[in-house]
Amino acid sequence: PQLSFPGEMFPSTGLGILLIVLGEFILGLILGMLVHFLFSAVQFGGQIIGFQMGFAMVNVVDPITGVSNAITAHFLYMCTMLTFLVLNGHLALLNALSLSFEYIPPGGLLLTPAVSNSVLEFSNLMFVLAIKIAAPIMAALFLVDLSLALISRAAPQMHVLVLGFPIKISVGFFFLAFIFTTMSIYVTDFLREIELIFRTIMKAGSPGDF
Repeated sequence: PQLSFPGEMFPSTGLGILLIVLGEFILGLILGMLVHFLFSAVQFGGQIIGFQMGFAMVNVVDPITGVSNAITAHFLYMCTMLTFLVLNGHLALLNALSLSFEYIPPGGLLLTPAVSNSVLEFSNLMFVLAIKIAAPIMAALFLVDLSLALISRAAPQMHVLVLGFPIKISVGFFFLAFIFTTMSIYVTDFLREIELIFRTIMKAGSPGDF
């Protein structure tokens, strides 16, 4: 992008340069947080799915964050990352970054309440997306639990607890296979909205005369 940044606007002190660098860092941090919300939603949904399937004790360590997650959360995270790259999400991210120079000059970011409200409003969608991902499997496993409860009442001599684990895991993996179609839809919708959302945030933090 081409920047309109006259030499007389460039700060002559070290503190001024530090403030410009800090403003650009915060702007990049906001953009990174918006993208991270997508992957956090997928991990959260996978965590719920793993707990419902009985994988509460089957955890793997995320090499990026160092946090222990359910194996289903890590699996969905890697699948979402591949989908994000296949759909050119990294290019959309770079495009959104280039748009920042059209709205905000270097060091001109204004941290207004509208900026924080926009980020918080978008973060709410993370929990909505997590529930959308986990809801089908949660509903299916609820029906499995209900069926096992009825079986235990009808035949108390059956070991429902031993029988329930393989059934819930099988049903969970069966419905997990159908998530990939919806996962691509969610990532595509996110890529369509990220430019609009980031543009709204930049307008809220723009000085107004740039």
